[in-house]
Amino acid sequence: MSMNTNLESLEITYYPWCSRDEMLKNIYNKKYTYIANIIYQLCHDGYDRMGPKSNLQDITIWYKKNNKFYIDRFHSEEWYREEKPMFTLDSTLEIASELFWKGLMKHKDYYGILSEFHKNESMGKKIY
Repeated sequence: MSMNTNLESLEITYYPWCSRDEMLKNIYNKKYTYIANIIYQLCHDGYDRMGPKSNLQDITIWYKKNNKFYIDRFHSEEWYREEKPMFTLDSTLEIASELFWKGLMKHKDYYGILSEFHKNESMGKKIY
């Protein structure tokens, strides 16, 4: 799978003061070679009468490198203050086997992945 094709297909919330490419710069710089899955999640940190107070965004990427299996999570927070909400690498999980790695793809959010990961220590390790 092409990194650009996968990222371009995600409907990411972005802002007039920060381009989509600027937000995704750290992900593009990582130069993934084999991507199996990408999920995007948008949630909000509280609401008031004006609506959401912030956008909390996650991009989770399943990839293979040097015959090992990984899951990266990139996170961005936008608090409506015209700061550039860059996606930064929040964590990397090294998964012990392809079977576990593919099994974790059923989760639609990173917290589901972490929950299952912490239940089974033989699944792998957090390396970042």
